[in-house]
Amino acid sequence: MYNNYQTLTLICPKCHTPNAFDIDTFSEFSYCQCASCKKEFTIQLATIRSKRTKSNKKGNYSFHSIRLVTPSKEEKLTEFQSAYGLEPEMKSGDLVIFTYYKDVLFLIQNLTINNFTVIKDTRGLRGAAIFVAIIMCLILFKVVTCSPSRVVPNTPTPAAPLQQNIELNNIAPNNAAPIKNITSKKKKNTPTHYNTSGTREYFRGPRGGCFYYSASGKKVYVDRSVCN
Repeated sequence: MYNNYQTLTLICPKCHTPNAFDIDTFSEFSYCQCASCKKEFTIQLATIRSKRTKSNKKGNYSFHSIRLVTPSKEEKLTEFQSAYGLEPEMKSGDLVIFTYYKDVLFLIQNLTINNFTVIKDTRGLRGAAIFVAIIMCLILFKVVTCSPSRVVPNTPTPAAPLQQNIELNNIAPNNAAPIKNITSKKKKNTPTHYNTSGTREYFRGPRGGCFYYSASGKKVYVDRSVCN
């Protein structure tokens, strides 16, 4: 029917620009690139054996089943969906090219009568849309369930009781009244013995340590003999 390679005019599925390609007519599939939009697409070369179409007016689509004969004499069944009432022009014995872009059937070109029909199989597009929607839902669900701000919203951070007691223990003796209320669960002996040297007062702690209070209210320990 054809030599091994033949120059065929193919229609780009994206920009519908005709391009001349040297196609291996003994091969079922070939890969092409449009010279205008630079998009890559795949073509399937076959001969029509029979076709059948079922239309659904309420669903606004037509379902096509086409039996093909490949260049290697292998029979295949191709099925696709198009808009309602869209009928590709073909009959048994016609040489046709099915053009795919990103694995989606976009148009059918009948080389026998030099005619092409834009198909754009809606099943592939709808499946891709559903797949993208599922992925987005999974990402959103992961963000909602893993976000710390949503797990414990507006929860105040409790103050550490131990750190609070340590800070209150460093307050000067004239502010000692609050210490007794906060640390009432664990009683501590207050300094009883002290020695006065000049203007500084020294205190002896419950364990015998000798200290005085600095200007900032902190305990400064000195040698125990100072409190003797």
